[in-house]
Amino acid sequence: MEHALPRKEVVRGKKRFDFIFRNGKKINGNLVRSFILLKGENNQKKTILFGVKVSRNIKRAVDRNRIKRIIRETFRLNKSLLGNVSTKQSRISAILFFYPGKQQALSKPSFSHLRDDVISIINIIGQSHF
Repeated sequence: MEHALPRKEVVRGKKRFDFIFRNGKKINGNLVRSFILLKGENNQKKTILFGVKVSRNIKRAVDRNRIKRIIRETFRLNKSLLGNVSTKQSRISAILFFYPGKQQALSKPSFSHLRDDVISIINIIGQSHF
C-alpha cells in the first residue's frame, strides 16, 4: 500500500470533521465543495490533513465509495501543488465534500469531471493567501 495516503495525513473522527465544517473557509467548485482550516500551532509538524465526505443524496454506497476513491486519489497525486502553502502555515486541514444537486444525484459523475474539479480546488488553495 505504498501508493495510499499515509494515515497521519487523513482527517479522522466526527468531531474533527464538524470542527472543520464550522470553522473552515469554504471554496466551491462545480461538483466538489472544500472546507479549509489553517492552524498555526508551533508544536505541530507542518502537515496537510485531508478528508472526504460524500452526500447521502447519492443513494448507493457503491457510487459514494467510488466518488471517495476518485477524490482521494486525485488529491494524493496532486498534493504537491500545495507545497508552498504548507511551508507558510504549520498545519492545513482540508475536507473535500461532494454534494450534488438533485439532477447530479441521479447520474454518476465522470472521473474526468471530478478530477478536474478537485485539481482546480487544489490550485485555488495553493495560490491563495489565507
